[in-house]
Amino acid sequence: MKRFIYLVILFGITPLLGASDFVDTRVSFILSNDNILVGPGETNPSNPGTRFGSASSGNTFFYDNYETKYTGYESLSHLVLYKKMPSYFENLTTEASLALLVILLSEYSVGFGDSGSYLRLTYAFDKEENSRQNIQLTLFPYSSDRFRLGYSYQISWGGSDIFPKQDPDINKKNPVPGAKLQLNYNDFYAFTGAKSSLLQRKRDINDPTELESFWGFMGGAGWDNGFIRAEVNGGFFRRGLNPNNSVMGDPVDSLGLSIQLGLQRGLRIGKSIDFALYKNDPNEIVNFFKPEEYGTGLSWVISAEFTNIYTRLEDADRPGSTVYQRAVAGDINLKLKYNYTKFAIDAVYKDLAFILLNVPSLTPYQSFPKELRISPAIFYAVYLDHHLPSLHLTPGISFGMEWPAYFEDKTNTVTVVRSISNRNSLKTGDEIVPIVATKFYSKLDISEMLAMIFELRFQIDNNMTTFKQDINGEVIMDYTEPYLFGFNLVFQGRF
Repeated sequence: MKRFIYLVILFGITPLLGASDFVDTRVSFILSNDNILVGPGETNPSNPGTRFGSASSGNTFFYDNYETKYTGYESLSHLVLYKKMPSYFENLTTEASLALLVILLSEYSVGFGDSGSYLRLTYAFDKEENSRQNIQLTLFPYSSDRFRLGYSYQISWGGSDIFPKQDPDINKKNPVPGAKLQLNYNDFYAFTGAKSSLLQRKRDINDPTELESFWGFMGGAGWDNGFIRAEVNGGFFRRGLNPNNSVMGDPVDSLGLSIQLGLQRGLRIGKSIDFALYKNDPNEIVNFFKPEEYGTGLSWVISAEFTNIYTRLEDADRPGSTVYQRAVAGDINLKLKYNYTKFAIDAVYKDLAFILLNVPSLTPYQSFPKELRISPAIFYAVYLDHHLPSLHLTPGISFGMEWPAYFEDKTNTVTVVRSISNRNSLKTGDEIVPIVATKFYSKLDISEMLAMIFELRFQIDNNMTTFKQDINGEVIMDYTEPYLFGFNLVFQGRF
């Protein structure tokens, strides 16, 4: 039945509306090898070898795709059914957008999901067509994930995942609808909003497990005059009740603040496309993949942000009590362009508590024990490319170095934490070694919508381990090949 409904939507309704109802479309054909120096089973995760196929985490480095949740090589699109009309009431405009994510997973599998559908009412304080003095109410009926706190996407917070364990069925998450009210007055803006979800609640051992609504509240203000941009935002989230026995029923709260300050000339301090609300308005032409502009002289942008969050968790060192665990993240971003040459730097700091914020923590709902020695993730990356307009070619190089986050226990065993789901331990007594990566790439624009991208990737990572059998059949820990030499050849259409 579900497949029939999907077919009706994709092939029945949309032809009547026009092909342009699909926006932010990316169709990728990839030939790649994550590491030509190793074969299948020699690394974790295993490298299957040279292949045609879809993107994987092995196709990218730690510094890639800093402003998006995607690898950039997926084949996906967004079905956006959008309508904008004046209200019966003076100075009021109404909008509605049904945004459906369609992503190809395999030959016979397609993923569907809400991609930020919304209703919006805009009341203008004057009668100008594109008024900069208005108040907007935006309502997210299903997913408010695009309404987030922070600025750079990879260190943003407060999305749908801020509410953990949303349903007993791990393959299904309850929706996180929300609302946002924003005042715009020339260069100044301020907003407030809220979101909620249904989570399991159990107040004591005898209390039956039931679903209960839990809320988050967000707000902020900023000023952007085209040269200086400054904003502060923050939020408070009640993320359910603690399930651990000694503090069962105590609320799990997170509250935090994010600050951004930036200067810009010629370039804008923009937001990731993963923050954007999709619309398909024939009167407002939106190019989601606007080509990079070169040959316009000197332009630059520099910005920095800092985030500080406290989460109430079970105190690992004092059973029966709770403590607020601090999480910190921040970055500095510089981008400079002179005619046909572009140079950029990213410097990023994320402590272990921030990386594990959505779990929350190392042991879920419990603070870090004081006996652990904890270190944050720090990386920097530099990028340089030069555009050759007569050839429609842009070659470039990037370089990055990372000190990954880790914790060391009382046995002197270091465990590297690269993400919520990616952890591995080193041999007892061994220390972290910085990861070094570099990439040579070239982009050939074949047309306004089709490009060919070739990448050569080299990385040294001495912190990856796996489990193997020795000659006696015993399972032992050993280090994987530290050298990575891979490539990606991508043909990608974007429209």
